[in-house]
Amino acid sequence: MKTRILLIDADDMILGILRETLSEEGYDVTAVNGTSDILSLLNCVKPNLMLIDYRLRGASGKDICRSVKNHPIYQKLPIIMLSAWPSAYKCLQRKECNLFIAKPFDLWGLVDSIATLLAQNFCKNEDTR
Repeated sequence: MKTRILLIDADDMILGILRETLSEEGYDVTAVNGTSDILSLLNCVKPNLMLIDYRLRGASGKDICRSVKNHPIYQKLPIIMLSAWPSAYKCLQRKECNLFIAKPFDLWGLVDSIATLLAQNFCKNEDTR
């Protein structure tokens, strides 16, 4: 079974580039430019990792991350926050995300960060079984 990644970003160009690149790397990618109901989306996609932009249309990436991290089923879901806004880094400090990557980002560095975070999360889950 492929590793599922949920990608939420307001920029359609970034969505397209990341969807294509991550799909070529063997991930099953669901890409959306926003959501009003993150829990329904998570229940549908059942991602192993989420990439989210800090600034979205009609929603805040930070608020979505907070909802996910406070939910008993999804609280351990690894989240990477992407943003050009320096203040978005605070989401990492508040543990609302697992990793912060500033835009513009190095595409292959992001791919490596995803693989590393997924491997770390898999090892943590194995340790608790």
